[in-house]
Amino acid sequence: MRGKIYTLEELDHALPLVSAIVEDIREGYRRLRVRLESLGLEGRSGAMNPEEIIFDLPPDVRDLVDEIRDFISELGELGLYLRDPATGLVEAYGEQGENIVYFSWKPGEKRVRFYHGLFGSHRERKPVLAAV
Repeated sequence: MRGKIYTLEELDHALPLVSAIVEDIREGYRRLRVRLESLGLEGRSGAMNPEEIIFDLPPDVRDLVDEIRDFISELGELGLYLRDPATGLVEAYGEQGENIVYFSWKPGEKRVRFYHGLFGSHRERKPVLAAV
């Protein structure tokens, strides 16, 4: 495990910046999907080497990918991890009782109030207050 271990208060304090970065990612991701669809490439992904895919794309699409990567790097510098560019779900290490967990936040949530275990999925998010 690497990265900052946040308190809920620290994450809530960072939300205005995190929210702005996440919205930039979501908008870039939406534009990228639209552009790939216009090129007939929307199904082109996982089975190929990502660097080969990027190399074969038009310059404007590569620029979009680079822009999204830069925003994701900004989150990483803050100690947050983007889990879903479409929904904007981000996670950060935190503590719940004696356990290190992932605190989880997505746009539309006013505060960080969900978590899941390190080996769990964001689909298993639980309210922080319900944690033991």
